[in-house]
Parts: sequence; C-alpha cells; structure tokens
Amino acid sequence: MTPRAQKSLRIIGLTLAASLICALALAQTPKPHNVFGPPCPALTTQSNPLPTHKPLPCRKGLHPQTSLSLGAFAQLTIDRTGEMYGSTTQGTAPSAGTLGTFRQTFSPWLGYSVNLGYSRVSEQYRSESGYYGIPNELNINSNMYETSVTYIAHTSANKRISLFGDVGPALLTFLPIPGNEYSVVGSPDQMALTGLSVQVRPTGVFGSGVDIHLSRHLDLRTEYRGLIYNNPDFRTGDYLSKRLTLTSEPTFSVVYNFTHPR
Repeated sequence: MTPRAQKSLRIIGLTLAASLICALALAQTPKPHNVFGPPCPALTTQSNPLPTHKPLPCRKGLHPQTSLSLGAFAQLTIDRTGEMYGSTTQGTAPSAGTLGTFRQTFSPWLGYSVNLGYSRVSEQYRSESGYYGIPNELNINSNMYETSVTYIAHTSANKRISLFGDVGPALLTFLPIPGNEYSVVGSPDQMALTGLSVQVRPTGVFGSGVDIHLSRHLDLRTEYRGLIYNNPDFRTGDYLSKRLTLTSEPTFSVVYNFTHPR
C-alpha cells in the first residue's frame, strides 16, 4: 500500500470516529416541542389565572436558520489498483479546492444545504507492463466541479459549539484541460493526448463537522466530506477503467448566519 493510501486510510478512520461521536451527540438531543399540541399563545401584559392541570406542550412554528459559507479543502483520493493490460495503478494527485454552501435548518432533525465546489485534479494511470501502443504512464489534468444537495441534522453541544452530519446526492463534472500527455512503451518522448470529453459522474456525499460560534452572525466551520463515485474514463470506452473511488475533503469554512442560532 502506498504512503498516500495509508495517509488517506488514517484520515477516513479519524472521520468515522468523528461521525460516531456526532451520532451519539445527536442521540442525546432533547426532544422538540410537541408538534401536535396547541399553538403557543401570544404574549400579553394581562395576568392569567394558574391552570388547574398541566397543559400539553405548545406548538412552535418553524424558524429557519439561514447561512452562507465559503471555505477551502484538501482533495485526497485513495489509489486504486486492478488488471488492465497488466497490473495498473490509478491515482489522483492531492490538490486544493474551494467550497461554497447555502444552508437552512428548521429543527435539529430537519435541514438542507446546497453546495458548489471546485478543484483542479490530475488523474494518474501507471502500468507495470503493457503492449506497444498502450501507455505505461498517463496523466490527465481536469477541472472538477461539484454540485450537491444534502440533508442536515445538527445539535448544540454548548453555547459555542454545534455538531452536524449530512448526506445526499451530487454530480461531479470533469472538464479535461488541453495539453494532457502520455508515455508509450519503449519511447521516452511525451505525446499529446486527444479525444477526451467532458464527463459527469453521479456521486454520493456524506460527512460531519463542527461549527464554532465566534459572534452573533459569524462562525468557523471544520468538517470532513467524503465523495463516492466511479472514476471518469473521459468517454474513451474501455481504454480507462471506471473504478469505484473515494475522495476525502477535509474542509475549513467561514460562515455568515443571517439569523442568530437559537
């Protein structure tokens, strides 16, 4: 196993532990007000007599908490190995990216977020053996765009810290950058790679994180995001494999809350 794969596995292990802690914290969240009870009465200055029996909890309306965030992440992808014209290794070089998120939460168990992300990635294919005309080494540089919508569940650990988890569908768009090259068996020269096409991959997104409340409207967010998808083949047919891929994105963001968290 390569050092990059070992590092990625350690990150995933730490993330799973953080997700478990988040799930346990969510399980301890107090139950919300009875949504089937009577509406909460309006506050008045008149004194009311004490009730003779304990009334049902009143029903409170949904007050969405709305926020926008902008952050940066590190793109870390585990190497994949398989058999295609001999033993091959398929990897993605680490890179940096940006993430923008619009989020609304209505209750601890009801919320959503819309995410837009970008990173420039380099797909690397290496073969220990091959045939004439089949590349031993192939690098494809592309722009990777993420569009996702996730379900959000969250809870407050204290006045300064909130925990959350999210999961949902996404689309990853890979846009090849001109100037990609490859090396052919028996030739030291680099040759231009043509015929690559834009490709969209259905993706699953999951993650968990922490919001640190710095002020009434400003938060600092740290989170882990995992993306699961089939590696792009850039519409080359069977020439490139479409192996199941996990990309990890440790992310740090600055959050602006339009409404003060309750």
